[in-house]
Amino acid sequence: MRRLLGLVVVAAACHGTPSPAEPLHAPERRQRPDEAPPEIHYIDDCSADFHRPATTATADPRTAATQTAEGDAALAQAGSGSDEATRAAGVLQALDHYRTALVKDPYDADTTLKLALAYDKLYRKACALALLKRLASLAESKKVGAPARAAIDRVIDNASWFKAYRREAQAALGQ
Repeated sequence: MRRLLGLVVVAAACHGTPSPAEPLHAPERRQRPDEAPPEIHYIDDCSADFHRPATTATADPRTAATQTAEGDAALAQAGSGSDEATRAAGVLQALDHYRTALVKDPYDADTTLKLALAYDKLYRKACALALLKRLASLAESKKVGAPARAAIDRVIDNASWFKAYRREAQAALGQ
């Protein structure tokens, strides 16, 4: 026991513990480096052609509506995903449904807008802008102009859509 007590006294003396009269100093705080948000790199090329005439397509609005609803469900499920890979897979699935819907009904302005928003979620800026240009050309049509103009108004009213390239999106819409 005496030997143990002697070791404690020697250890205390070696470590230079301060005496009660000696004040303790707080260690200096290190400043954290300012963390910049991660830079998002949008893809500026798009191999899809959204301006081909749809003369060979036979409109099937019922199938298009079903595919659009399935795309909406996939996109909603992607938003509730726990990790990045699950969310991206859901957006890709929604993208496929929206594309199929536009093949079945190429003049659907609402699905065109939803496809543009899906491309925006995948950082495909060029494809999103091409679809917005398609939406602007649909707005000039007498047959489908009213729903296209309503979709354009929704884009203009919602400032969070296409936020990173808002001016380009408005220019693509003819605004």
